[in-house]
Amino acid sequence: MGCRPPPESGGQPVTPRRLAVKALIHQEQAGYANLVLDAELKKCAPPLEGRDAAFAARIFYTTLERLPLLDYILNQFTKKPIAKLDAPVRAVLRAGLAQARYMNVPLPAAVNESVKLTRALGKSSAAGMVNAVLRRAAGAAVSESDFPDPLERLSVYYCLSRPVAELLYAQLGAEAFPLAAAFYRKPKTTIRVNTLRTDDASLLTGWNCILWWWILEYTTIARAFSRHIRHKLALETDDTCMGKWLLRHNTGIIDQELRREVISSINDEIVILDQIHDIF
Repeated sequence: MGCRPPPESGGQPVTPRRLAVKALIHQEQAGYANLVLDAELKKCAPPLEGRDAAFAARIFYTTLERLPLLDYILNQFTKKPIAKLDAPVRAVLRAGLAQARYMNVPLPAAVNESVKLTRALGKSSAAGMVNAVLRRAAGAAVSESDFPDPLERLSVYYCLSRPVAELLYAQLGAEAFPLAAAFYRKPKTTIRVNTLRTDDASLLTGWNCILWWWILEYTTIARAFSRHIRHKLALETDDTCMGKWLLRHNTGIIDQELRREVISSINDEIVILDQIHDIF
């Protein structure tokens, strides 16, 4: 995974994490976030795959959105202020902590990849520090009560710019805090039935197939599953289209005989497939 390595990378491929960190370094030099990220993505030849590019973008924007709080946490565990660290090390720490705290990336993965990236960026001497700081910072407890000053709470804990924090607090007072918290609340996913095409009962009947489509499209094991089914049916389509095909044709194709063949073809993934099957 990754695009062809640029000359400055020392022959190492540009992974999503490396691209996000490079974009963060350049953005610190007064660049517009969207333009900086777009420029980094365009440097990749061949381009990053869609999911890799999306992962890089999410790291980049999550880090920027949470930057004041990330720096507040990191400063508790570094010997000198985060602002005085070398730019690559600073960017790696911020991106790694953003992944561990706000992107549901497992801590070992976030730390190990950050350490490898630190070395890849020519900062091997800081690798141990990155490892130690991220492991401690990822589990640090931070709450609103740590910021008694209302403007500091809005600008650091809720990561609003100082002018916006001042404006909201001046106009809304204490109501500014739940409003700021809502900025980071994920909206609920809802489904509305198109009564011109189906009804509630039919939609619920097809839900099993929709779940299979989700699994086929978003899990590694399911891509292998999809390839097996595709081969079984002699379908000339890709994994995503296979999932959509199942969605359109709720024909009970996931029968016991086929499931046994799938299990035998994937070997080490038997337990996971059994867990997936039990959901339905």
